[in-house]
Amino acid sequence: MIRFFMFTVAVAGLTGGGWWMHHRSQPAAIHVNRTLKSNLVHATGRVEGASRDVELRFEMPGRLRKIHVQEGDLVQEGDLLMELDAAELEHQVELRQAEYDLSEAQLDRLKNGVHEQERLEAQAIWETRRAELRRAQQILDRTLSVREKSAISQQETDRQRGDVDALTFQVAAAKARWELLAAPAREDELKMARARCGAAAAQLKMAKYELSRAALRAPSGGVVATVNHEPGELTGPEVQEPAIIIIDTSRLRVRAYVEEQDAWRVVVGQDVEIDFERNTDDVIRGAVSSLSPRMSRKQAWSDQADERFDLKTREILIDVSDPQWMLPGLSVDVAIKANGSSLPNRVVQRDSNLSNVDADHGIDVE
Repeated sequence: MIRFFMFTVAVAGLTGGGWWMHHRSQPAAIHVNRTLKSNLVHATGRVEGASRDVELRFEMPGRLRKIHVQEGDLVQEGDLLMELDAAELEHQVELRQAEYDLSEAQLDRLKNGVHEQERLEAQAIWETRRAELRRAQQILDRTLSVREKSAISQQETDRQRGDVDALTFQVAAAKARWELLAAPAREDELKMARARCGAAAAQLKMAKYELSRAALRAPSGGVVATVNHEPGELTGPEVQEPAIIIIDTSRLRVRAYVEEQDAWRVVVGQDVEIDFERNTDDVIRGAVSSLSPRMSRKQAWSDQADERFDLKTREILIDVSDPQWMLPGLSVDVAIKANGSSLPNRVVQRDSNLSNVDADHGIDVE
């Protein structure tokens, strides 16, 4: 009996000691008090330009002829960046331009009428035919008046009558010719000429448009961030990487992502301190300018103990007052001064540059 009691005590001691050693080997549980909040909301972000990066590609395939910019160059809206080899398109523009010029000249000729010399020539021909008709008529009249007293045959009389008739028609034709040259153009003729000019102008515009597709121009001002091609390469709209990437550095801002537990504490207008690694303790100040109207899935994770509770983030934009030392693409830490604890009912400001901006309501907690 005593042996059994001693054996039971030993087994109990070993079991308790094993449990105690296992419990000591486990990490201490971290209890997060989510009700205690400081007046600062911390988040990570990235510096960007006034708009998202603009990726540019050619609208048509071709071989790259020339690059007019380098990385870091400042460009304005409409500046030529790259151009393809487009000799055939250039010849098409020249051909269409010639056709348009010809149609315009024909319309002007129709409006102005013929040369004055042509009208004078037609008038002179008409007057000549009239004089010939008068002479032939006089000869015929004399013939008829002396025919009974002379030996003029009927055949000669008929011939003279024929000359008068022929000259009569020639006079009518000459007069019609002169009136045609002297008359203004008819409205239907002008419509036809204008229609030909319109068709030629449309073909010229199409040729110029096709030629413009062979040139890559800046859609807005900014800085050339990346140039991915070299002269002689084949490129086009199906190429995976963009030919050029432009960023707008006229005004810098920060795109930050607030954790789910703090999303409701951020409102437009709150002051922000922006910090990043450099050789000074100064911070850059800014203000919250826009809030996303919904939560999005979290993309970046850290080793924070309570991060397992935050599966989503809220995207915000921060305007920077003095963007010195800041470069687009730079990762920064932001501290937002939360000045209240009430949940905003509606988003104060919407911004098309925010992701998932498709609702007017507050946070989507799905």
